[in-house]
Amino acid sequence: FNYIILRSIKESQKNDVMLCIYIKSLLNFGICVIKEGTYGDTKDKQGRDIKDRLLWQKELHELLQNKVHLPHLLGSFEENGNYYLVLERIRGKSLSKLCKENSKDLRESLITGSKTGMTFLNYLAQITSLLEDLHKSDVIHRDVTAANFMITPSGEVAIIDMELSYSLRQKSPSPPFQLGTYGYMSPEQEAMQPPALEQDTFSLAAIILQVWTGDISPSKFNNLSIKDL
Repeated sequence: FNYIILRSIKESQKNDVMLCIYIKSLLNFGICVIKEGTYGDTKDKQGRDIKDRLLWQKELHELLQNKVHLPHLLGSFEENGNYYLVLERIRGKSLSKLCKENSKDLRESLITGSKTGMTFLNYLAQITSLLEDLHKSDVIHRDVTAANFMITPSGEVAIIDMELSYSLRQKSPSPPFQLGTYGYMSPEQEAMQPPALEQDTFSLAAIILQVWTGDISPSKFNNLSIKDL
């Protein structure tokens, strides 16, 4: 009764993501994002389902929300066996959406150093800094994609979707949740080798490639021979 659904942001079998109004009191209300974990869906070999991923994401938000620019944790609850994670709404557009909107002139703007080109270079510099802050806390994101960085109207970058992340300090979750996003994953991550900081660096390079080529998906380069590439 504390939340009113405005619209669906993403629908899938394992978890819907909804834009909602939260109402805690007459003076405590606003817009939030709620991620749903459907009971029993997408179980792995260890019997962990999407609820376990969201519980882990909640723990990470509690750990990182004053160290890294990511959505603040606003709460969580369970209903009918499903688990719901309530997060701050980051206003703005994803980097992938901005790349798509600017794809026609993006590469040329980077070459000439125009305003658009310098704006995107600034986004890439902020993404690099965000990953550096994350790694200082011994956390590997493991799903670094253009869709998982939100750009606010003021041009600030925030990182989202932490459910695949791994803590080197806690050695958790054990084993790590699999897999990632095709095209951005390093060969080592695809091969399910132990998580390492360098895997995020590979994914960062894939984002840089996507921006530099004017929004060609990194997945298009994965199966090319060196000669064709």
